[in-house]
Parts: sequence; structure tokens; C-alpha cells
Amino acid sequence: MYCGNCGHKIIEGSTYCDNCGYKLENIKEVHCQSSITKENINHKLKELRHNKYTKAIITLLIVAILYNTINFMFFSENRVIKQYVKAYANNDYETLIKLSNIDKNEFVNDKVITDKYGTKTNDYVHINILSQNNSSKEHPRTVEFSTINQDKTIMNLTIKKAGHKFLIFNKYVITSSDLTAQDVNVTTSPDVKVKIDGVSLTDKYKQEETNDKITYQIPFLLKKNVKMEITLNNGVTVTNTKNVYSYEELTTAKLYNATLDNNTNKKINSELKNTLKSIVNSALTNKSIDEVKKDTELTSNISDLTVFEDDYNTLKLKYQNKEVKDFKIDDIKIMQIDIADDNKIDIKVKVSYSYKDKTNRTRSTTRSINASFENDTQFLIDNIYLSNLYTFF
Repeated sequence: MYCGNCGHKIIEGSTYCDNCGYKLENIKEVHCQSSITKENINHKLKELRHNKYTKAIITLLIVAILYNTINFMFFSENRVIKQYVKAYANNDYETLIKLSNIDKNEFVNDKVITDKYGTKTNDYVHINILSQNNSSKEHPRTVEFSTINQDKTIMNLTIKKAGHKFLIFNKYVITSSDLTAQDVNVTTSPDVKVKIDGVSLTDKYKQEETNDKITYQIPFLLKKNVKMEITLNNGVTVTNTKNVYSYEELTTAKLYNATLDNNTNKKINSELKNTLKSIVNSALTNKSIDEVKKDTELTSNISDLTVFEDDYNTLKLKYQNKEVKDFKIDDIKIMQIDIADDNKIDIKVKVSYSYKDKTNRTRSTTRSINASFENDTQFLIDNIYLSNLYTFF
């Protein structure tokens, strides 16, 4: 028998419960209460067990729903693709680099990114993913996108799963981004200092050295608008900006569309303008070679050359019947710079000039001229190819 109040076991014949002091009216009550209590206890135990299982299942379901929702919203493959396309449309190269899993280094940092690609925008981008692929291996995807200022554009890219973020969420990287170049070699002479995108090439990047040249290797850098600054031993700085590619061999010897520092550029422009004007006007007025040497600031190197004298006499013959007046040089633009082993500068320039013909009409045109300058701070012309002047008029 058991107490109807607390469920304690009752000694037969007792009128009070030894445990709680409850008065037992009769045996029938004891039996009745005892029976109810046992049933209640068993039922409650079953309820508790059921509730625990239910709560556990509900908790697991909630966790699963939250995981899938977060993974879909922030870490899914489609989400990464949309982020990449939006960044591309808005010139946000910092995000493109991040989504391409490119590590930053001396040549890839926030300043270089801003210098190369400019300021990002924040335009709305309408994106439509045209192809689906659930493979965890590298696979292609096709996307169509448009902005307010840009019509629909098709982009083909490749993507792959690359581990996890925060241990549990999927991580995808774009593998088709063509943003970097790797193992780019730069060959220069030992007495020349070189910077690539503002980073000085030191022994850290030296790969090979001989008596007359040094080769540096850059592990990887952003391939667009790579800025190479070359400082010669006379203080002249030549800057060349170009796109580079993986395993490309760069040299400081031959540079297309390069520029000189402002001071050097002014000196060379002035020297070349004065010399060209003097030689052309001398040929037009049939002056002798001795008068040309006297009127122009040529080095003895060039003025003493027989080939220069021969070329000038040929130029006079070419201009003999030309009725030209008011010849002037309007502009000189450097197209190519070659740096010789002795740091002498050879340049190819585009000369814009104008003149009046026999009908008094003003004509304007351009021609290419080749000239070299001494390796000093005076920048006297060391050589000029007069054959370039034959077809001026």
C-alpha cells in the first residue's frame, strides 16, 4: 500500500503516513490513492520523455533551417556569383580580388588597387544567372547582367568549392578572374634602379646577376597598368605603364609609350624643337652644313659625322623646289624610349608641325623622328636621323 498524498509505502494497518503524516481514512482510500498515484507517475514520466524528444527534434529542425537559410543567403554559389558580377559592374576590384581568393602582398594592396582601377561605384545591377551546376568541382557558369548605364552583358566565369568558412559554411571562389600575372621577370642594367608599382626591386626579388645585367622575378602582381619607374645614374626617371602577363619578360632597354620626368621632358622637347626647326629652315634656305653646325647645339659626335653631312645635303636637294614658309613645330610626343647600356637615351617621337604652302594655305601633319641624347644633364642631341625629314613637305 502507498500513501495517497505522497506515494510513500505504508505499513499495513497504519492510520497515518510515516513520511508525511497524512491521515489514512480507510484501506480503500489508500488502495485507491495509491493506484492513482502510480498511474500519474508513469504517465508523467512518459510525458517528460516525449517532451524531451520533441524539444530535441524541434531544436534540430530550427538549427537546420537557420543553417540552410544563412548558407543560401550569404554563402551559396549563386550568392558568390552575384557578388562578383555586381563588383565587376561597379569597378569594385577589392571585392573581385577577395572573391578570387587572391592574397595581398607588396604589389597587391589597397593603395595599388585604387591607383590602378580608380574609385568604385554603387550602381544597381540586375543579374540573371542563366546556367545551373551543383558540382563541387570547378565548373563554368553563365550570367547576364545590366545596369542603368550599361546594356545587357553576358559574362562567362568558372567557380569551384574551396573548403569552408567558419568551419560549417561553404566557401566558393571564382577561378576565371584574370586579374594577376605570376612570375614576371624584369631585366635591367646594374646601375639602374627600378620600381614596380611603387615597390623597389631589391635583392629580395633578384633571380640572376651578371656583370652587365640583373634579372628580378616578381611572384605575382596585378596585371593591369603595371607602372615601371626606371631611374638612371644621371637622375633621369623613365616611366612606363603597361599590362603584363604571367611569365612575361620585361626589360628596361626598350619602352613603348614611356614618359620622362617633367624636367627631362622639357629639356629634351626644347632641344629637339630648336634643332629640328633650325635644320629644316636651314635646308629650306639652302644654308651650308657649316652654318647648320654653328646654329644648332649638336655634339661633336654628330656634327663631325660624314653621314650627317651627306644626309643634310640630300635634305637640301629634297627641299630645293619647296615653297614653304612659316614652318613651326607645334608639339612633340615621345613614342618609344630605348636605354642603352651606357644609359644614353634613344627616343622615337611623333612631331606635329605646320607650315604655309605656295598658296598660303596652312597645313598640319605629323612625322616620326629618331634621335639620341648624351648621358648627362645637358641632353645635347648626340644623333638625329635626317632621313626622317625627307618627306616633311
